[in-house]
Amino acid sequence: MKKQALLFLFLFSTAMLPAQMTNRQESMRLLADGDVQMRFGNWEQALFLFTNAIATDISNADAFAKRAILYEKLGRTQEALADYNQAIRINPLAAAMYDRRSRIRLIAADYKGAIDDISQAINLNPDDMKLREVRTVDWLVSGFYEKAINEIDSLLLKNPDEEQLLLKKAMASLLAGEGNQCREIIRQVLRKNPSSSVAYDLEGMVWMQEKNYPAAIRSFSRALEINSEFALAYFNRSQAYRLNGNADKARSDLDSAIKISHDISNIYFSRALLRKETGDYNGAMQDYNVALDFDSSYAEALYNRAFLKKFLGNYTGALNDIDRLLAQQPGAAANWNMRGNINLLFDNIPMALADYSKAIELDPDFAEAYYNRGLAYQMQTRLMLSCQDLQKSMQLGYKPALVLITSFCDH
Repeated sequence: MKKQALLFLFLFSTAMLPAQMTNRQESMRLLADGDVQMRFGNWEQALFLFTNAIATDISNADAFAKRAILYEKLGRTQEALADYNQAIRINPLAAAMYDRRSRIRLIAADYKGAIDDISQAINLNPDDMKLREVRTVDWLVSGFYEKAINEIDSLLLKNPDEEQLLLKKAMASLLAGEGNQCREIIRQVLRKNPSSSVAYDLEGMVWMQEKNYPAAIRSFSRALEINSEFALAYFNRSQAYRLNGNADKARSDLDSAIKISHDISNIYFSRALLRKETGDYNGAMQDYNVALDFDSSYAEALYNRAFLKKFLGNYTGALNDIDRLLAQQPGAAANWNMRGNINLLFDNIPMALADYSKAIELDPDFAEAYYNRGLAYQMQTRLMLSCQDLQKSMQLGYKPALVLITSFCDH
């Protein structure tokens, strides 16, 4: 009986093998076709082919990984994360997949998850120095500057003159508030390589941190003299021009940055802010739209677009944006306060009150939310509750509350 069972399993496995091999081969063919479409920028067709490759062989980890990379390019981070999760479940020993997933987790602000992933990648491939360099970036983005510096120092022991590592250490020092240490590292780099545009860009950022905007502009300009295609230096110099009161030059630099790197959402977002400040509301709306086309989860762009839509009278559009934002950031008090303002414009006072109360629950010292809830109570002629909120708002330092208290509560 046992022999019959073994024979049955052998015959069953043998019978299944050709079909399984055919499925894998067809899946790999679809992946290769998808790669070609992706190289030519035919992303919709590439997505179709990658999805078919997965349907053909659900155990093909590479198919999930390639579709995840495409989802990244499309700004569909949650779908990318789901595909990386599946790829890692199928092949938990692939260091490259942990590396890629760590970047998605960084975008999603899951800093612990990102660091855990890159650390696992390093465990699987301990001799890969590039992975350790990636972990320094994860430490930096996560705010663990000392850990980043320690990691960089350990890498510098093997290669003490590695320029990229020194520049990363300079950035870590800058973020840690150690401007003098950052300057010293920059000098060290420039002694060996006087044409390092990145070093001058970092020097400009040190001056920015110290609010010396003319000096920052000089450093960024030097970086651009060395490398006229340095989009980040244009972007950084635009911030210095803007803070130094020169909106025209700031706008020109942002335009230049976009010509060089036309798919970076941060640049469009900054230009939108500048356009809004100078009264170009339609231009600002266009830039917010482009920023969100490149990164649909860009929280600051969603919030500011909602604010601008509200300002321009598009209350429905503003409410849609803030609801999208709340789906991403349900714990942000400012988002609830904004939705309360929009609901108040719709004359939906009960909903506005609920929103303001949620904002206050999340941030008990949110002076503006108390003020806004006080206004909403006033619109319902609930004057005692209104005055309590206005008094609280004033105690927290919100000066507009004093006018209403004087008018409605001091008698």
